Amino acid sequence: MVSSTVYGIEELLEQIYAMLSGFGYEVWCSHKGTVTVYPHQTALDSCLAAVERCDLFLCIVTPQYGSGVLPDGLGFTHQELLKAIELRKPRWILAHHHIPFARSLFMKLGCNNTREARGDVR
Repeated sequence: MVSSTVYGIEELLEQIYAMLSGFGYEVWCSHKGTVTVYPHQTALDSCLAAVERCDLFLCIVTPQYGSGVLPDGLGFTHQELLKAIELRKPRWILAHHHIPFARSLFMKLGCNNTREARGDVR
């Protein structure tokens, strides 16, 4: 399964899909419409079901957090990664170079968690 935001990285997702398919993998990717959508479930529940069923999990983290942000502040990709970790799925994470840079900057500014980084601390 390929987990990522979709908008803004379509070309990258096309390349990853083509490469993995070329290696013989059955690739589940929302962008390509290959994640099974269950009509009786929410989109998030369908994605989490795919995480449960997949053999390998590839997470792509970019500066665009994603479109499916939940009330608790966690996006679909974030939730999918947490599920893959919980299920101990073999997993890989590709992160855009801005991600570790931004994290190190927040840490240097004294932010110790994501709530502080978002400014949610009251």
